[in-house]
Amino acid sequence: MPKLTKTDKKPSEFDGMEPDYEKRLEVFDRKTNTNKFWRVWVYGEFVVRHWGRHGTKGQKAVHSAWNEWGAKTAALFLVDQRIWNKNYKDEAGILDRFAREVS
Repeated sequence: MPKLTKTDKKPSEFDGMEPDYEKRLEVFDRKTNTNKFWRVWVYGEFVVRHWGRHGTKGQKAVHSAWNEWGAKTAALFLVDQRIWNKNYKDEAGILDRFAREVS
C-alpha cells in the first residue's frame, strides 16, 4: 500500500469539490450492537476519511500520498481492508438488508 501522511488540511477544505473516487461503507449487526459507517473520498493526492457510529458526528482525517495514483491505490486498499477484515458492506446493501429484517 502506498504510504499516506497525515496533513494539516481540514476536511471542510474539500467541500463542494468533485471527488476522483468515493466509497461509503457500513456495518450493522443487532446481535453485537454494531452500527458504524466508514467513508472515503480521494481528491487528487489527498485521501479524506470519515468514520463513526451512526447518529454521531464521527471523526474525520485528511492524508496525502505522493501522487493521485498513490491516493487512489491507498483508498482502495483501505476499502478492501474494511470489507474483508471488518465485514463492512456498501451502504445500499445494509439498508436493503435492514428493510428485509424489519418487514
